[in-house]
Amino acid sequence: MPSPAHDDYEDILKELTALRLSNERYALAVTAAKVGVGDWDIPTNAFTIDPGLMHLLGYNRKVPFKGVADYAEMVHPDDRERLLEAFEYVVDAKRDAFEVEYRILPLTGSTRWLLARGWVTRDEQGEAVRVLSAHMDITDRIRTETALRASEMRYLTILENTVDGVSVYEMPEDQGEPRIID
Repeated sequence: MPSPAHDDYEDILKELTALRLSNERYALAVTAAKVGVGDWDIPTNAFTIDPGLMHLLGYNRKVPFKGVADYAEMVHPDDRERLLEAFEYVVDAKRDAFEVEYRILPLTGSTRWLLARGWVTRDEQGEAVRVLSAHMDITDRIRTETALRASEMRYLTILENTVDGVSVYEMPEDQGEPRIID
């Protein structure tokens, strides 16, 4: 008959194995989603980033940033204030979550766009003690939206400056009568 200590050891081993598998799933999901995580411990003012966010930044930093303001040094100057305001907004108890798009200046090359979504943890008195944030690379989406807007502007410029009459029709999916939309 196994001893109680042996049973405890088996239980601990199972828990450690489950924890390791959970961490592996988390790391794979974060990597696949191209997401990075930031963790701002407000009482110590440490802003720690995970390997996913380090990768997005093109940076390998072993020590935490000294707060969000230190992290913001990597943010495009035109976007710093907006990012800091988003963090301050949740800390000041105006909301429990935030969302902000901003550009970063990675060490590895061209400017990248990130979408940050964050939420705050509060103590019993309602004071913010921690802000967790997920940062996703949205550079491709921003480039696509920019190209689409440029294409629309070219189309409108041509349409508005032609001497010929032009009509744009929309064909309904039910194969009904087309209707003029422009």
